[in-house]
Amino acid sequence: MDRSKWEYKKLGEVAKFINGDRGVNYPSQSDFVEVGVPFVNAGHLKNNAIDFSSMNYITREKFDKLGSGKIQKGDLLFCLRGSLGKKAIVDNIKEGAIASSLVILRPSAINTRFLSYYLESPLINDEIERSNNGSSQPNLSAKSVSQFLIPIPKYEDQQRIVAELDCLNEMIALKQEQLKEFDKLAQSIFYDMFGDPITNEKGWEKSSYGNEFVIGSGGTPSKSVAEYWEKGDIPWIGSNMCQNCDIYDNDGKYITQRGLDNSSAKVLKKGTILIALVGATIGKVGLLHKEMATNQNVAYINAWASGVFDPTFVFYHSMKLYQLFLNLGNGGFKMANQGFIKELPIILPPLALQQQFAEKIQAIEAQKELVKQSIAETQQLLDSRMDFYFD
Repeated sequence: MDRSKWEYKKLGEVAKFINGDRGVNYPSQSDFVEVGVPFVNAGHLKNNAIDFSSMNYITREKFDKLGSGKIQKGDLLFCLRGSLGKKAIVDNIKEGAIASSLVILRPSAINTRFLSYYLESPLINDEIERSNNGSSQPNLSAKSVSQFLIPIPKYEDQQRIVAELDCLNEMIALKQEQLKEFDKLAQSIFYDMFGDPITNEKGWEKSSYGNEFVIGSGGTPSKSVAEYWEKGDIPWIGSNMCQNCDIYDNDGKYITQRGLDNSSAKVLKKGTILIALVGATIGKVGLLHKEMATNQNVAYINAWASGVFDPTFVFYHSMKLYQLFLNLGNGGFKMANQGFIKELPIILPPLALQQQFAEKIQAIEAQKELVKQSIAETQQLLDSRMDFYFD
């Protein structure tokens, strides 16, 4: 495939740009109904597709009044405000309309999926950065996006490129589904061995977290001074890391010993269970696999220090208590405290049985690591092919 013969055109030459109707007929919050025509905004674009889990709908009458911004199958939706460059191909919707944060790209002389892949390239990311005219909020104009240059191989070459990249993406997706199945298997094994810890249908002796564990929460220095954070070497995490997962590393933030000394936080040992206390992740848990410190929005449970509990068992047990957090906050901001955590129930199966469970989980985790390695290798190949075609 000779890239030197590829022609370059402006995006506006190979795709029609259609803005949403921003006039008097633009839908307001009061126009949304439970059943109707989808009204798609940037938040509905997930994984290059339209996600309907929190979709807004407008009536047929309202839709018919819109003068522009009407979606049809095969369109590509592109985000102009906020999450610049976020996109989705329209293949799971017959009709709909877009919010003002989006623009419709309707390809006329280019393969839609080829265009979608190119819009993920570093070259387009550079173009987006240069064209961003927002100050407080990232912002693009449809006119500026229409000026982006795009390579135009022969149509059959576009199809070959798309087929190759689709194949690699499908391989990654299948492997990610494997990981989900392993997680389901682990949850199933817990239920088979111990049952539901809330209803306790197996009749285990019960206690509470407060009676069985040392429980505390993290802390944050009252002053965000540089000497507390810059050149820190103690991994620091927040409640966002509690996603019902093993935690092997932090998300890039570190605190210094001086910063730690000026907070109520402690360095937590491997085997500590973390439970998020606030917000969207409330009730979600994590199992530390290395020493870290955390902030006040996270409770810690020293499961490693108990002589009658295995940390892996406590981690999975804690995940099963999530529903107890759902009624906190009365529909508003959700928050738990150490007192709430101490009152959580815990069943008391024999330590030997907990350890048998942990061994089964360890075997599953070993299989998951092989799949993760395969995903990383496939992703590396995908990235190199993207670079070859589009860099």
